[in-house]
Amino acid sequence: MPSTEHYFTPFKASIDTYILPEKFTFPFYYDPHPLCLLAVEELQQYLQTQVEWHHPFGIEGDKKDAIGKMFGVLLAR
Repeated sequence: MPSTEHYFTPFKASIDTYILPEKFTFPFYYDPHPLCLLAVEELQQYLQTQVEWHHPFGIEGDKKDAIGKMFGVLLAR
């Protein structure tokens, strides 16, 4: 079985002060949990600084040839 270190990314920032919700909210009309927003910020920072993928994401520079990609975050405990 492959190592899980390549499948999960721990938070860089401390999450000790965050309180987890007791239940899920309606997925099509809600305010994202602050922990989800932190995960998105860390993913965006990673995408802007990573050097592993060579893909025209359209994050910076000439956006004429940008292809883009869709990313999402899933929080797991």
